[in-house]
Amino acid sequence: MYAIPIDDHRAFALDDSEFVAADKAEFASDVNEMDVAEPSTWGCHYIDFDPFQVTSFTTPGAGIAYSATINPETNEVWILAKDNLYIVFPQDQTIGKAPVPEDGISLFDVTQIGARYYLSCSNGKVWYYDMNTFEWTALITSEPLPERQPRGDTETAADYVARTTPARKAHIIKYPHFYKSMAVGNDHYFLGALGRVVKIGADGREEMRLDSGARLVTGAVEGDQAVLCGDSPIAEIFRGTFDSGFERIFQNEERALHMTAMHKGLRYIGAAEYPGFYGPSLYTCEGDELTPVVTGCAREPDNLLQLVSTGGVLWAIDRRGIFRFTSEGWSLTELSDIENA
Repeated sequence: MYAIPIDDHRAFALDDSEFVAADKAEFASDVNEMDVAEPSTWGCHYIDFDPFQVTSFTTPGAGIAYSATINPETNEVWILAKDNLYIVFPQDQTIGKAPVPEDGISLFDVTQIGARYYLSCSNGKVWYYDMNTFEWTALITSEPLPERQPRGDTETAADYVARTTPARKAHIIKYPHFYKSMAVGNDHYFLGALGRVVKIGADGREEMRLDSGARLVTGAVEGDQAVLCGDSPIAEIFRGTFDSGFERIFQNEERALHMTAMHKGLRYIGAAEYPGFYGPSLYTCEGDELTPVVTGCAREPDNLLQLVSTGGVLWAIDRRGIFRFTSEGWSLTELSDIENA
């Protein structure tokens, strides 16, 4: 399941569990691939928690979702899966495949900001789709990746790599991938690898690189400040603006621990989906001390897909369900609860 909160009371959940199960089966040595059913559907669920009610329908499936954004006015959901872009249309309960702006690029994130849908892409590129013009526009571009040169007849593999790698490496350093787009006040921030942050606003474009060179994979907004979250070479979280600079407020050798949300004056740290991480996935953080959160629900959170505060509610979402922390405490809504509603 992939889910995103809409506001304090609503969320959208996509049941892509058929595809997750098939993906796991593909790598399981004790599973006969002939016994694994071919995935075919997505379950689309619009959930209202107060009171609890669900509107559901199924569409043809398109793989495991890894990024999504929702238009709160139309409830249309834009979803990335397998480097393709899909749109869920709740009005007629259908799904459409949207054309991507460029062939040969990887898509890491889709985020709606105002009337635009931003795609954070490989090779230092950001595109946006404008709902007023219905067109894709390249916002941040890069030079073409150097073409792979043919290997000489007498050239050894080591010599070939030594000759061709520097140009491609230089391109990656100059144009690292972008992983996240977000609005900070009236400005738009774009977060990338190697500590790259680009701000575009009314005053034009500014760019900087964080000294640590962190791979910035997600972010959030706290008041008038941006929160930048990196997962490599270690988990690092920074807070600030271009004008004030960015202060590192958290670091940990465990790379999974790079998700964060500030809720009711308390900072929470979450563990993202990372191979090999099986510890507690949700903590409170005071200074350098992490304290595991005990929700008291039927189970505790697995590695998280989302850790978000919408003001009155803290959301911790994993592949199996939705944890919500309200004034009444923690509650857990499993995928089975959603399907049975």
